[in-house]
Amino acid sequence: MKLFRDKNKILTFLLITSVVLLFVNLLIDKLLMHNSSKIYTSVSVSVINEDFENVLRELRVDDGWIRKKKIKKKEADSLSFAYYIRVPKDLAIPLLVDEVSKKMDIPFVRTVSFEKKINKNTTLNVFYKDAILLQAQLETDTSIARKSFSFAFIIKSVDKLNKNELDDFFKTPEEFCVILVPSLNAEYIRDKIIENQKEYLILLNDEISDRKYEFDESFSKQRLRSSVREILSNFKEAKLYLYDPGSGLYKSKVFSFIKREFKRRKLKFISLNKLYNLYAGDDKDIRTVLEERLAEGSLSNVFVINNEDLNSLQNEIEIQRLRGNKLVFPSIKNFGIEP
Repeated sequence: MKLFRDKNKILTFLLITSVVLLFVNLLIDKLLMHNSSKIYTSVSVSVINEDFENVLRELRVDDGWIRKKKIKKKEADSLSFAYYIRVPKDLAIPLLVDEVSKKMDIPFVRTVSFEKKINKNTTLNVFYKDAILLQAQLETDTSIARKSFSFAFIIKSVDKLNKNELDDFFKTPEEFCVILVPSLNAEYIRDKIIENQKEYLILLNDEISDRKYEFDESFSKQRLRSSVREILSNFKEAKLYLYDPGSGLYKSKVFSFIKREFKRRKLKFISLNKLYNLYAGDDKDIRTVLEERLAEGSLSNVFVINNEDLNSLQNEIEIQRLRGNKLVFPSIKNFGIEP
């Protein structure tokens, strides 16, 4: 009987202890959740503000256009000031809001915007759950604009692509120029270029193999002139005519005659070396090289690249657009050639 009573006492003790521990744990969890919420919110405010300001910096919003105004009556313990931002006229507020939303892709964090006036005045709030962590008033100011520049691409080796590759290549919506060597295949590509509203240049080098475009040292002047006429007739939309100074054609006896034929017609016929070839080398990424070149603030910013590089640079092109810079046709920038 005594043993039985001892067991009951032990069981009762264990039961009471379990209940007390459960209650204590619940109380501690509640306190910790309350305190950690405040701590997390405090940390989040710092992180959210930093991320927001990074977006403004990436979009090249000048520090002088950003103002912080203290909030007298705080909407939440975490919010002590609001941003007041003069948005330059060349930056659409919806685009800015969209970039902030992408940057704030954090669990339980959401961005809410309210347009007071379409594309002119917007209130942007960032929440963690129900707590407001950031508030910004965005207002377009037509008196300010970001400093910007334009850049352009000339694409080489396109005539090495097959039909399917060409179709994929011309799906690229960018404004660019293509280098073509006269040939029957180049005539087909020329039509695709015109159809897709791009530009092209003509390059004379040792790869010319189709008879009507050839320049052989055994040809008479009349025959050489015929080849020039064929090129100018079939590629009359060319923005520029180039020659390769490293080619056998350039070193041949007939080159001076060809050059005179272009000069007689008052057509630009210049060395391929006049164009800037953007080359990454073996130890650098082409995107890094382009960004470094653009950061130099060159007046030309016209680059010769191959077709694969154009695809790999799509992200960098979009980044430059967000910063207010523009991709244009090379002819607008005179192909980067000094006057």
